[in-house]
Formats: sequence, C-alpha cells, structure tokens
Amino acid sequence: DLQCVRCLQNFNCVLDLEFKESFPLSREGQTDSEHLIIEHGFVDLTPYFRELVLLNLPLKALCQENCRGICPLCGRNLNFEECNCTYDNVDPRLAVLKKFKKEV
Repeated sequence: DLQCVRCLQNFNCVLDLEFKESFPLSREGQTDSEHLIIEHGFVDLTPYFRELVLLNLPLKALCQENCRGICPLCGRNLNFEECNCTYDNVDPRLAVLKKFKKEV
C-alpha cells in the first residue's frame, strides 16, 4: 500500500520485480564483502528483497495517472467531488502583470 502524493488516498501499488542473485555453496575464496552462506545452507533473503522493493518504488506515487488531487482551500478530494472555491491569490510580485494584461 502506498499513499498518493496528490490526493493522499491509500492505494495498492503492484510492482513487477525480477530477482537474480547467486550464492556460493562454500566459504572458500570469499572476502567479507561477498555473500556468505548461513548455517545449514540457508540464506536470509530479506535484505535483498527489501532493497529490490525500495529501489523500484515510484518516486511520485499516484493512485491514477490523471489524479486531480485535493483542493488547497477546502481540502476536498477533487477525484470524487467538485468544489466551488475561487483562487484569487496572486503573488504580490506578479500583481503588476495582471495590470499589464488589462492595458493591452
């Protein structure tokens, strides 16, 4: 489960992962940085799968490609309902451009 960065809804993200790793059957000729066999021939794959999943998670998790997000004024999820908010907030540094548009 991930959380959408636009509307903050939880959604299931399906990852298609490919895992290829080889592990030696003996400790001969290995250095400390190489994979080591755990007792009784078992290898703990948890760190390898954790790294694989974390490296393949999307940087910008979206519930759907065309997610409309939430209204910054009233907080409504715009995917499910419309809002009647008006956005009159103009950056004071750019207010001069609004005047310019009226003159032209």
